[in-house]
Amino acid sequence: MSGLFGLLQTAKLTIFAQEMTLGVLNHNVANANTPGYHRQRVDLSARGNIVGLGGAIGGGVNIDGIHRFNDSFVENQLGRATSNSGEQSTLARNFSIMETIFGEPVDDVMGEKGLGDSISEFLNAWQPVVNPEMDSDDADTRSLILETARSMAHRFNTLAENLQDLAHSLRGDVATKVGEVNTLLDEVAQLNLQLDSGAIDESARADLMDSRSLKLNRLSGLIGAEWNVSDQGQLKVYAGGRVLVDHVTVHGIEAERDPRDRIDGMRLAPTDDDFPMAAPGGELRAMMQMLDVEMPEILGRLDELASRFIDKVNEIHQAAEGDGGGGVDFFVGSDASSIAVSGVLADDPDLISLSGLLPDGRDIASAIFDLHTESVDPDRDLTLEGLYAGLVGHLGARSGAAMQLSNAAERLETGLQSRLESEVGVNVDEELAQMMVVQTTYQAASKVIKAIDEMLDILITVI
Repeated sequence: MSGLFGLLQTAKLTIFAQEMTLGVLNHNVANANTPGYHRQRVDLSARGNIVGLGGAIGGGVNIDGIHRFNDSFVENQLGRATSNSGEQSTLARNFSIMETIFGEPVDDVMGEKGLGDSISEFLNAWQPVVNPEMDSDDADTRSLILETARSMAHRFNTLAENLQDLAHSLRGDVATKVGEVNTLLDEVAQLNLQLDSGAIDESARADLMDSRSLKLNRLSGLIGAEWNVSDQGQLKVYAGGRVLVDHVTVHGIEAERDPRDRIDGMRLAPTDDDFPMAAPGGELRAMMQMLDVEMPEILGRLDELASRFIDKVNEIHQAAEGDGGGGVDFFVGSDASSIAVSGVLADDPDLISLSGLLPDGRDIASAIFDLHTESVDPDRDLTLEGLYAGLVGHLGARSGAAMQLSNAAERLETGLQSRLESEVGVNVDEELAQMMVVQTTYQAASKVIKAIDEMLDILITVI
């Protein structure tokens, strides 16, 4: 009698185990395309034998819990790769925007002009005076010189303004990303609190851990966050030497404007103290680098070019004698934002000197035209066009390097993501095959129960 009931208990446990296994398999299939989902399996183990009058029989199966597939090593590596990828892609994107702002190289077919072309056009506007064979009266020449000067100054102003606008946009992006970081920190702490609850089953717990992993990975991409889990299962998130989440306690961050001479930066600090913190990686680190280093460098080079141009042309025009013009500054301002044609010349173009002589005997037109080849930076022996070529070359080199690093970082991130997916992702074919095994096992257990039921009926009839 105990033997039949023992067999019935074994079959019942088998059905329970297969029902739970089928539910988990179905959950896996349903989430096959869910980002960050980790495959789950029901952990089963054999029960000990049951000893009865008829001898020992198998005790059936135990349900030990639900296992969440995981590879902590690959996930940690993926977090670092995501941090680097976020940083490099942000740098590459902003360098690309700056290249677009400068418009170099220009498209001659479409008639586009860059600052280098505008400088050349201004210098070339003096050529009719230098070359007597070029037929042009003084009024037309002065008008051409004035127009090219205004166009060049406007190009300087526009470039500086666009760089400032980009910096303003970046500061807004920093504030937005900091807000996203704080939201994610709160959500991670809330998930930690839910995971502490004993009221959720193991499958739901695994789903919460999946959600937490996604948010931690996003934190890596934003600020280069790292994390560890204690032996007691408590999670700690940190970045830049600061603890951001201590299990369920959040230490948020804030972004503050950092006033500078030409391009204001941003600084990060925890909300519970005033000491600045660094973003060790991610998109925020790239944005801070653009504001603190890269954009000031580009604008500084542009300002240097404008300043040397202003000084050199004014020096020549001031020194001109023996002509209707001369003796006044051609340009006003001191940098790319403020360079402009002198209002005195704009009001009275006749004050533009065309053939006045300089103390060294050269005529003014030749001296200005010779700025094509004359060094304006004795220390580096660079012409005006050389200074601009150096600026554009620096920007192109930094942009190209950032793009290469971005592509490499993206490949590494994609590779690690594929590796993790192969370890913890759902293969629908495997899940369906396992479902067939579960179905067969379930049917077999059902037949056992039916057979036992028939045997008990016979036994009761006989008695």
